[in-house]
Amino acid sequence: MTEVVPENIMHGNCSTIWRGITKVLPLLKENICWSIGKGAIFRCWEDSWVLKIGLLKAYSSPMEGLDLKCLVKDMVTEKGSWDIAAFRNWLKKDIVRKITNIPPSHLLIGPNKFFWIHMSNGEFSVKSAYQMLRESTWNEQEGKWKDIWKFRGPQ
Repeated sequence: MTEVVPENIMHGNCSTIWRGITKVLPLLKENICWSIGKGAIFRCWEDSWVLKIGLLKAYSSPMEGLDLKCLVKDMVTEKGSWDIAAFRNWLKKDIVRKITNIPPSHLLIGPNKFFWIHMSNGEFSVKSAYQMLRESTWNEQEGKWKDIWKFRGPQ
């Protein structure tokens, strides 16, 4: 996924707005999930592709033989179904159940897409991001939220 959403977007001579965007990039990455098509670019354990789970490596049991760099498509059997036995080696049943609810990657499915987990249609909006931030960090006593709306910006 790092080919699609880079780890770092900061450049030496960037604008104030761009610097602000770089600060929220980790938050953005935590709140997007991938709709698996061909599955060729997603790392099974190090990319977020299972809805509301995040990185699978955080849930895996430490065990020899776990290839953190394997791709999602590598976890599909020749018959086109998930390699459930492989997932069960490293993950708890509830996580494996969530994976089995996702159609396995397949060459004919189409392109991979990412979606914003806070909207039912998957589309990102500034309003939904603001609401998500507000719900997670809202403190009525802090005046910073009012200050944001009073800011006049460059004239």
